[in-house]
Amino acid sequence: MSQIRSEHLENHTNKTYQERMNQTASSKFGAIEKHLGKNIKLLDFGSGFSPEFIKQVTQTGTHYVAYDVSQIVQSQLQENNIDFITKEQLENIEDEFDIIYMSSVFHELMSYLSRPERTKTFAMLDRALKPDGVIIIRDWGPSDTPNLVTSIKVASGDVNDEVYTWVEALVKNSVISMLTIVCDDNDSPITPYTYKANSQTIYEIMFHAVWGLDSLERESKESYVIVDHLIHKWICAPHGYKITQSQNEFDETYLPHLQKYFKIDSIPWPTKVIYELKRDRNNTPANFIAQLPQ
Repeated sequence: MSQIRSEHLENHTNKTYQERMNQTASSKFGAIEKHLGKNIKLLDFGSGFSPEFIKQVTQTGTHYVAYDVSQIVQSQLQENNIDFITKEQLENIEDEFDIIYMSSVFHELMSYLSRPERTKTFAMLDRALKPDGVIIIRDWGPSDTPNLVTSIKVASGDVNDEVYTWVEALVKNSVISMLTIVCDDNDSPITPYTYKANSQTIYEIMFHAVWGLDSLERESKESYVIVDHLIHKWICAPHGYKITQSQNEFDETYLPHLQKYFKIDSIPWPTKVIYELKRDRNNTPANFIAQLPQ
């Protein structure tokens, strides 16, 4: 696997980013807690450095192993005596892990890796997983009605320009298409702005803006729309997995950040969706190909 370029992913010196990651440690742990225990070996793929999360995992008796391309993260892991694995080691491992966990990582693979790099990455992870193991993907996910037209009002004039800066960057990077700003009878934009678009676009704007402008350069290049057909396409179909369970996560720690930028009383969409994948013994790629018309 070609490493994702460090200038894209190196947010680990960003104070806001680190604080937000620490706030969501409990949610990250909750997504896998039922699978943990003695004699379980977990690979945290794209781990970052979250001491509270690592502590929660290891307290269950689980053997925690981190993987991250960031040199800063690798140094933090080493300084804190956390077991981590290098790219070269991971490429040569087979049937090693009971759980491979990707928390807020799948969307980065979709955003930054080329098609051959993605193919190689998921093949590598498939080899590293034990035959009866589970892949758990926890990532952004829009509503069940992504094409439903909806609107969102910016919280105040103080943040109006900041939100608009995000909108411009997301359009520039082809994450969203230009959307409608609601105007008055004289065709002048109502301030603070009210944006109108399909719910998928509004979702992208809301959950990007909460990072603050310090993260604009990185995050505005990433799409947060991860839906199950992408997981089917890149993991299930080529490697013979099936999604055995999915559930929405509503992490309330996001609400005050969202309310800083938007007029909302509650979180309107899931903050994350959690997918569990296991090998489908009856639907391997070889079986699928054999069933095709000759």
